[in-house]
Amino acid sequence: MKKILLIPFCLILASCITTKVRDFTDPDYTNYAVKKILIDAPTLFFYESFSSNLQNIDVQHATIESLFLPTRTYTESEKIEIIRNNGFDSLLAIEVANEDQSSTIIGYNTNSYANAYSTGYNSTYASGSSTTTPIVSHNRSTQAQAKLYDLKTGRIIWIGNLNTKASGALYMSSGATINSMTRKIVTSLINSGHLTKIEIKK
Repeated sequence: MKKILLIPFCLILASCITTKVRDFTDPDYTNYAVKKILIDAPTLFFYESFSSNLQNIDVQHATIESLFLPTRTYTESEKIEIIRNNGFDSLLAIEVANEDQSSTIIGYNTNSYANAYSTGYNSTYASGSSTTTPIVSHNRSTQAQAKLYDLKTGRIIWIGNLNTKASGALYMSSGATINSMTRKIVTSLINSGHLTKIEIKK
């Protein structure tokens, strides 16, 4: 006999992950549409996740590291000149502010086994055993901030504060958190009018 106790439905199927964002667009940039964006992300995976979510968006994009050779040293004025010469109008900078992880026992999984056997002469013996293992919920909380800059003036166009929470019996990798964050950032920039989806003609 198998018993599973105290397991929320989402934990039975998979882990759950949600990202919430509080964003704001400067009033001077209400109608600002990004055409060519430079992305300053904490890791290459972060940029690759952005790239994946920008596939159906009418915008050109590149990582900031792609413009500068790793064997050379650049002054700030040289960097600005290179960025402008490549036609970028905006910079999206992402910074992970805080990340916490924890694990909590949310229930137990009990497996019981029973065996019966006969030795003859109307004698029957029974034996049983059971094993109990804890069910662990893995929790991850990540806070990050994204800022969209106007490269002509250096002003902040848009800012978003993100809070991602992941929990479940299946362990959530940092990659799942990053994907959730980048999707939310891109969606928020679309809703704010700074990015435009490509219309697919049928």
